[in-house]
Amino acid sequence: MPEKEQRRVLKQQVGLFTLLPIVAGFLLSAGFIGIMGMLRFFSRQEWLEFSRFFLMDYSIYLLGWLVIASLIYRRIEKWR
Repeated sequence: MPEKEQRRVLKQQVGLFTLLPIVAGFLLSAGFIGIMGMLRFFSRQEWLEFSRFFLMDYSIYLLGWLVIASLIYRRIEKWR
């Protein structure tokens, strides 16, 4: 297999490995937010504030996983 194709396959595999926790984290968080919102009867202002905090928190989580993915990819490139 040519080296260019090997890199493409490797990036795809690392991407799939990191996509699962990102999607799972989002779905679990969205479910939790939905349940909490229905149980506590938030006002519109509280929903907006809660959503803003969720987006800030999730962006940090996403950034962390992107850093992990790049570190994994670099480590595998060294080992090849």
